[in-house]
Amino acid sequence: TEAAGCPFGVGKRGNVLVHGDYCLPNVLVQDGKLSGLVDVGQSGLGDPEVDLAAGVWTLQYNFGKGFARAFLEVYGWPPMTDQAIEKLRRRYAR
Repeated sequence: TEAAGCPFGVGKRGNVLVHGDYCLPNVLVQDGKLSGLVDVGQSGLGDPEVDLAAGVWTLQYNFGKGFARAFLEVYGWPPMTDQAIEKLRRRYAR
């Protein structure tokens, strides 16, 4: 979905369309592919790290450590140290 024209959030440089609570219970998958998202009340323009933090947190909570790096890599995020990944995860856990 294009972020241009989104009436929610702040349209500043670097902001993208975010879900706002991108955790596994809010992700619908069919045949191994993303088919939808629910609980979109916090969606709008925002810092992409909002959803990345939630993604890292939910993967660790549901499956244990070891999935965050692959998630971030597939997303296309620059490589991060273990400490930076943990800091990102804690951003959601507050």
